[in-house]
Amino acid sequence: MSDRPNRGRRRRASRAARPEARLSLEGSTVQGDALVVGYVGGDVVVGAAPEARTDAAVGRLANEVRHRWTAESTILFRRAPERLRLAWASTGRPVQPAGAARDDLRGDVSELAERFRGLPVRHLVVLGAAGAGKTVLAVRLLLDLVDPDDPREPVPVLLPLSSWTPEPSLDDWMAGRLAEDHPWLAPETAAHLLRARKVMPVLDGLDELAPHLRATLVERVDRWTDDDRPLVLTCRGHEYEETVGTSGSPLSRAAVVEIGDVEAEDAAAYLRAAAIDGDVRWEPLLARLVDDPEGPVGKALSTPLMVELLRTAYLSPATDPAELLDAERFPSREAVEEHLIDRFVPAVYAPAQRPAYRADRARRWLGFLARRMRRHGTADLSWGEIWTLPSALLLAVPFALAGGLVFGSMFGAGRGLVAAAWFALVAAGSLVPGATAALAGGRDLTDPVALLRRLRGGSAGWALLVAVAAGLLIGTWFGAGLDASAAKTAGYALGLAAMFAVGALASTAWGTFVLSRTWFALIGRLPFGLVGFLRDAHERGALRQVGAVYQFRHALLRDRLGADAVLREPEPERAAGRGLPPRSVPAARVGLQVAGVLLATVLLTAPLSSASLRYRSGDRPAETVETSAPDVQGTYVTVRFQNWTLPPGATRTTEFAVEDGDERLPLGELSSILDLPGACTGAAVEFTAAAGGRTVTRVVLRRHLLRLDSDTVRSDDFPDDARSLTVSLKRLDDADCTVTLSWQEPHVAYDHLLNVREFLRS
Repeated sequence: MSDRPNRGRRRRASRAARPEARLSLEGSTVQGDALVVGYVGGDVVVGAAPEARTDAAVGRLANEVRHRWTAESTILFRRAPERLRLAWASTGRPVQPAGAARDDLRGDVSELAERFRGLPVRHLVVLGAAGAGKTVLAVRLLLDLVDPDDPREPVPVLLPLSSWTPEPSLDDWMAGRLAEDHPWLAPETAAHLLRARKVMPVLDGLDELAPHLRATLVERVDRWTDDDRPLVLTCRGHEYEETVGTSGSPLSRAAVVEIGDVEAEDAAAYLRAAAIDGDVRWEPLLARLVDDPEGPVGKALSTPLMVELLRTAYLSPATDPAELLDAERFPSREAVEEHLIDRFVPAVYAPAQRPAYRADRARRWLGFLARRMRRHGTADLSWGEIWTLPSALLLAVPFALAGGLVFGSMFGAGRGLVAAAWFALVAAGSLVPGATAALAGGRDLTDPVALLRRLRGGSAGWALLVAVAAGLLIGTWFGAGLDASAAKTAGYALGLAAMFAVGALASTAWGTFVLSRTWFALIGRLPFGLVGFLRDAHERGALRQVGAVYQFRHALLRDRLGADAVLREPEPERAAGRGLPPRSVPAARVGLQVAGVLLATVLLTAPLSSASLRYRSGDRPAETVETSAPDVQGTYVTVRFQNWTLPPGATRTTEFAVEDGDERLPLGELSSILDLPGACTGAAVEFTAAAGGRTVTRVVLRRHLLRLDSDTVRSDDFPDDARSLTVSLKRLDDADCTVTLSWQEPHVAYDHLLNVREFLRS
């Protein structure tokens, strides 16, 4: 019989078990498989030279960039922007150094790549008004320049600037963003490709940064391009002019072009071509547009974004675009633009388009996301940005319940409430904002949904690991340390392990995302199926995908939907990705939770109260008091001693009463120091302590110090109702000399865990 099927299964199993390859170009090391030196598009290259490995990485990156942005363009620019003429020309703004050569560049969107290749230095700044099509132009330039078959050409990669902060360095930020958007690249590989000029950054959206950050970035970009590394930067015209004018630091060798307004005739021609034959609804509006290009409608439709929003808003035959000619409702350009933005969401969520979501709910949900993004100062809708206070509150609930039930059942309601409050505080405090706990970004994950699936799998494994470890440790403590019954050991171990599993799950990006999503869904801010809603919004064109994050299709749409939010600058620690490494965050959070639980356990179970022993009857010992010299604070320390004199063959018996103690608690520990000083060679004294007729401890001293503590006195040796202690001393030697036995500060501690052990044994 042929063994071919078995070999096939073995090969498949081998592929499944192989660690994922992450391309690294440092030396000849590639993480994942010791024999793999290149991993490109599913093909393995063995024994390749460093140049070949670099070319392989460049080829794969180029293929991925072209595929991703071709697909994204199909969604965002369907039926429209490519057919709407987008003209550009060298800017007339004073944004270049005095005396710099100014090339008279001009053309339309299809000609920009050719002009860019012809620049003496491939540095380009693309300016334009809001909605003018800067991203459209950048994406078209990117697609025209990318060439997977020519590894000599750098791969253009779009890098949104909304998440940039001054720390880390520009090189590190670009390498980090490149590795984040293309997770098969190791960070050091991404940095290598940048240094080797194999990647051309297309920095999109300088205007998204705070004003003081724009000048800093322009200065750093100018230094970064000193060695003629190619680069493209996009920005709104006014913001770039203001930045250059304020700082006096333009991109010194960059050509600066600006996108012109859409001509009224071009807009009218495009809208007619996009309409259904015989649809006369558009004629009044288009006639006014051509006749009065300086009117409110004409000015509003001077950008590709507004032209496309108009087409989308009035796509349904039941609508009337001529309503925009009402001068009372739409007296200005701003009124027309706001109306078109407001109509966008209802239009793309019209039942005829896709009946999955009602338009009013979609607007409410998108508006909530937009407000949160503005408040966090970010344009990226990443899973780590969902963190919020409700996540901490939701995590606090199971911790409080578990802590309250466990400690309440063992110590009573009072300590149970204290434990519940403390556990809740520890759980909530462990989810500190600013730490994006991406447990494993995932390899070969190029979209947000795939990334979330990977995070879910990694988070589940992490939670299982923590649960098993916690269950074993807790089971050992309860079973061996507290002598609990098998049933109660299993019950508490499983319950507390589940608590730690929930904490571990919530310590990851996926866990905090699920907690927040659940909370916001319960209060109606987001749908329960948030992932499906975001994917659907992307397919409708309301969102765009940039690497592993979603963004709103345009900043104007995001700002309009989130108009009531207070805009904040990005938090430096979060935006820069500094602080704990992402993989360390879940472990750090669980470590904080464990430390908090252990601290509560120690404080709630420690024998914090004790009582001194007072002479009652029998052989009275001589009491002496020693006072030490004052310390630097002037504090004196007083120590009391009980002293018995024992000649040869002598015995002594003394009864002590427990003084000022808590009569509700049983005795648990005899704490003190015994000393047999002197020069009586061979002396030996037996010390016996008994309570309630039961021997608590028996030790023999031979001219040395001996500490009585939990190692020499077991708490189980004390009767539950013991409130006195009888001490018996006996000389065991035949030496002809007298000895003195000193007992330093004799006192007893109470056994706080006796009731707990009895409860657990039952």
